Amino acid sequence: MLTTAAGDVWSARRAALDRARQRAVTRRRVAVIDELLDVLELSNLRRDRTIDRLLRARLRRLEAEVGLPLPRRVVRARNTARLHAALLDWQQLVLDTVVPERRRFGDLDVDAEDDPADQPA
Repeated sequence: MLTTAAGDVWSARRAALDRARQRAVTRRRVAVIDELLDVLELSNLRRDRTIDRLLRARLRRLEAEVGLPLPRRVVRARNTARLHAALLDWQQLVLDTVVPERRRFGDLDVDAEDDPADQPA
């Protein structure tokens, strides 16, 4: 009986650690978008609206880190202000994908399928 209880405790602990690890991965997928949004906000404040090679490379890395394809609006953005807006929209889609239970709270007003511009490039 004691052995069974100990096994149950270890199983529950392992499951809790797995859930915590998965939450950390999910948070990281959204946090990398936030980090790039911060960079773009600073760039916009400096009135530097050009998208250079470094920023394009960071976008490619972002796609790999998030694990979802960049929408067409993100890829085709021609200045940092439009890129910022497109990334905000994409972040909502990423949240819907990695945290599907957030839909039940009713904080979304548009389904991702409604906007054809958000389809992968």
